[in-house]
Amino acid sequence: SGQQKLGYGSLVEELDLKGNTLTFRKLVGSGPNRGKVQVARFGGGALMRQDEERPVDAGVPGHFRATPLKWSGEEAVKLRDAGDVELVLCSDCVNAPLFGRCWRDLVDTMDVLCGPRTVVLFSVQRRPGDGLDLFLEELRELDFVTQRMVAQTMDEMEICVYSARRPTPSQRFAELLERRSNELQGQAPQYLPSDDEAEDGDPQEDGTTLAE
Repeated sequence: SGQQKLGYGSLVEELDLKGNTLTFRKLVGSGPNRGKVQVARFGGGALMRQDEERPVDAGVPGHFRATPLKWSGEEAVKLRDAGDVELVLCSDCVNAPLFGRCWRDLVDTMDVLCGPRTVVLFSVQRRPGDGLDLFLEELRELDFVTQRMVAQTMDEMEICVYSARRPTPSQRFAELLERRSNELQGQAPQYLPSDDEAEDGDPQEDGTTLAE
């Protein structure tokens, strides 16, 4: 008939699926760039399967995989074990009046999922009692560095974008120096009165002198 067929092993993107008829765009392989194909034989035998594989661009190292983020420690472990996670995107996930404090599950998930190279970007619409300050405080307690990157007002609503990540080695070292400096400053020096001050003051039972 002269009609091109999709080659075996081709990778396609799903544009639409109605019943067993898949409308596709070809990503890798032979055959038409666009078209329709049956994903299963009559009777149920599979002709195509879903896959997480993504095409690799020539000259571009690495690969990209996107997946939904379920807020649970077990799901975070599965994602982490499947490979390093470099970017986590959250949109308006902190809203205590609507969702309650389920953002605690998000904090736990981030703590398990995020490694030294992971960056979390989350946008929020500020609302009274939204719980954002508590959310940020818990992230900092888990050794995250947070930063407000963008803040804009749209239709009288404040929209903010924050980032969160693990501290770099240089930041950890700077924090260590700062803590050590604060500890040294907090140590009050011992005061020993001079001979002149001892003569002018009234001797106490413990041997110290109060100057008048």
